[in-house]
Amino acid sequence: TTDRATGDALVHGIRSAGLKPTRIVRVRDISDPENPTERLDVSAIRDGTYKPSEAAAQAEESSSDSISRALERQGGNRVYAVYDAAGDRWDAIVLDGDRQVLGFLQATWRTLRLRGVERRSVVSLRQAAERAALLGYAAQAAGVRTPKLVGIGEAADSMMLLQSHPRGLRAIEDMRASEISDQALEDVWRQLDCAHRSGLAHRDITNSSVLFGKGEDGQQEVWLIGWEDGDVASSELARSMDLAQMLAVLALKVGAERAVATARKVLPDTVLTPLAGLLQPVVFPSAMRELTRANREIIEATRQELAELAPSELTTVVFQPVRFGWRTVVIALMVLFAIWAVFTRFNFDQMLQAVQQADPWWMVASFVLSLTSYVGAAMALVGFLPGRISFRKAVLSQVAGSFTAITTPGNVGPIAISLRFLNRQGVRTSLSAATVALSQLALFVTTMLIVIGITIATGQTGALSYLPTTAIVVVLCVVGASGLLLLIPQLRNWLWAKAGPTLRQVWPRVVWVLGRPKRLIFALVGTSIWFGGFVAAFWAALVSFGLDDLPLSSLALVYLLGNTAGSAAPTPGGLGGVEIALTAGLRAVGVATATAASAAVLFRAITYWARVPLGWVAFRHLQKHGDL
Repeated sequence: TTDRATGDALVHGIRSAGLKPTRIVRVRDISDPENPTERLDVSAIRDGTYKPSEAAAQAEESSSDSISRALERQGGNRVYAVYDAAGDRWDAIVLDGDRQVLGFLQATWRTLRLRGVERRSVVSLRQAAERAALLGYAAQAAGVRTPKLVGIGEAADSMMLLQSHPRGLRAIEDMRASEISDQALEDVWRQLDCAHRSGLAHRDITNSSVLFGKGEDGQQEVWLIGWEDGDVASSELARSMDLAQMLAVLALKVGAERAVATARKVLPDTVLTPLAGLLQPVVFPSAMRELTRANREIIEATRQELAELAPSELTTVVFQPVRFGWRTVVIALMVLFAIWAVFTRFNFDQMLQAVQQADPWWMVASFVLSLTSYVGAAMALVGFLPGRISFRKAVLSQVAGSFTAITTPGNVGPIAISLRFLNRQGVRTSLSAATVALSQLALFVTTMLIVIGITIATGQTGALSYLPTTAIVVVLCVVGASGLLLLIPQLRNWLWAKAGPTLRQVWPRVVWVLGRPKRLIFALVGTSIWFGGFVAAFWAALVSFGLDDLPLSSLALVYLLGNTAGSAAPTPGGLGGVEIALTAGLRAVGVATATAASAAVLFRAITYWARVPLGWVAFRHLQKHGDL
């Protein structure tokens, strides 16, 4: 059970902060249409004894104040209007222990999930109050207009932050766009920039954080409240998230064009342009997420305004605030399922006996042969790309793909690395996408031609003879049915709408390559080396178990079908699926189950897991030198 400070305990806590109250009024959001008068909680102080009061009019006056409601909405804490004997008003923000536990769990989850959010050691209510006080004092010292903290009190399981009450302020959510001048919007950015220059980050900017009032000169001036969850020594990403949150708040009120235009008068374009990648729900506080989702067109318009600030040929740095999302959680569960499937499907006692009898030198040979695939993939990438880039760096980018393969299904990670690498080399995004797509297409076509060529040249049908007639019939039926479906105009148009943009990007590259035979040959040799390296590594893994009599066509076909079918599994690198598919393929050509499983797992350990450390080294090297 909780022991929130109420009644006499609340009065005692406020007095311990250095104030002698004569009246305390609970601030409620009286704009709530659900019978707001029943939510008023009024307290009167007479002779030091807490007594309920029926002064509903006084409560309504206190709660109708815009800054009071903004304080209540901003942090979700209890807020009280406190009056002293002189009639001066103060605001008491009450932090309760039960809410602190929930807030700590939410902050921990957000810290784990988001980059740029510092881990905190705050575990107690007192530490939370002290941190809030520190942020308040730091914001004031930085020159930010924010209510002045005048004392901290404690009672029961609650802490009270007592602060001054600026009068005449209105929260931006309570105002119309026409009531806010461009000069005031510029002042918003100046206030936030003032905090950032002192190393502060707010981290919780909502439409209750920004308030407008009249200055001594009669002009609108801006106040920023709610610094309790901020950072004193913040990271660049945390400050950029502040800017993205403020952009969303202003754009939703005055429109994307005014929000960006006024920001540009205070901040340089180099600071604003990367914010386009941060305008996403995960960056916004929970109080703003539903509002931004309901006004996606405004957020998208803001993103477009930011994107237009940078020249099209300039590659801008886009922050990625999320360490992991729900997709990563799902993939992790799939990995666990794949590992469970592998460990429950195979007889590991027999596999262990087989591995103990394997030749370690052939295992090393398998690993070395697999490394040639990096060279082949880099040759394909360079061959299809107009202009010149460093071949050594291209090879390293393919090595780095092995590191990202442990977190993404299929070839998604290596492809993303190739795109990022080409972008960092100054290649336009559209040209990078077309080059990578063409290289992947060439890998597939070359692989199929090699398998067919080996079969025809050697006269060995190999694994082809093991394919059941019914399977061939099913494949032919699927191909025929697909052809008939393409006769339907609606389906044909839908397919073209999906594939057309990619084909339009790739086709100019195809024409360009066909006009340069040397480039085409270089790229095709690279794709052949890529496929040959994996087949040679597969062969060496089988030889280590004494399986040196399988036809070459069988090896190539088993690898091709096994890797293709297994990679369709939605797990990182096809984990689990590839092992099972390769084992099934080897069993189909007559290899004993235990040996087939051992060879498949060994091959995957060599060509997947053993290459991850190399990928990490290459990834860090390219990052260090600005190539990723």
